[in-house]
Amino acid sequence: MNTSVIIQARMGSKRLPEKSMAKLGKFRVIEWIFKRLKRCKKVDNIILATTKEENDNVLCEVAKKNSIDFYRGSKDDVLKRYIDSSKFYKVENVVRVCADRPFIDPELIDLLVTDFSKLKYDLLYNHKSDNFNFWPVGFGAEIFKSKILDELYEKKLNERFKEHVTLYLYKDKKYKTKCINSSDGNRKLIEYGRFDLDTKSDLKKLDSFAKNILITDSFIKIIDKFKKLKKLN
Repeated sequence: MNTSVIIQARMGSKRLPEKSMAKLGKFRVIEWIFKRLKRCKKVDNIILATTKEENDNVLCEVAKKNSIDFYRGSKDDVLKRYIDSSKFYKVENVVRVCADRPFIDPELIDLLVTDFSKLKYDLLYNHKSDNFNFWPVGFGAEIFKSKILDELYEKKLNERFKEHVTLYLYKDKKYKTKCINSSDGNRKLIEYGRFDLDTKSDLKKLDSFAKNILITDSFIKIIDKFKKLKKLN
């Protein structure tokens, strides 16, 4: 069964335009994502899902340089972009990653894939916490079967659900979603805030210590380094 990571990214982000090409330490944001995801052991492929807009040519060029497959589709209908990407590459299980997570953790992705093969849920996630399991924001993802995307598309959902691909799955109780189990220790890790990239202040924060982070660092090591640097400042 083909299990692939599909990364949604475009240069025309509304909150922070061109953030995918912003520099963090030695690498661009999208390069961090590509290089860290290539360390995953449980996925068959990594795919960049971007748009046909001219300003997204640069993302495709970076994908080529990093030997990452890419698909160019709808600018505004992200749901359709995921459907077309998964069909083009014959993906059966989709690991959804947004390009606002430069420090995405390959071990957390592998954990998702392993649990998804054992548990009977429509969607599993570890990119956020629930009331029982605690995951810091910026390191995890979601996983679901690609065929569920067609089911959502047939519902003719409004623009909000087309943009936020999995949102409807959380809203409709018909679908079984679950945050995968974490250790109690992760409760403390979430106290150090978010590690995703949405605003200029996020970019400033992440860039301030990116040079201290290795491509091979786990999310626990990254947070630990952040804590130490914060104390020094």
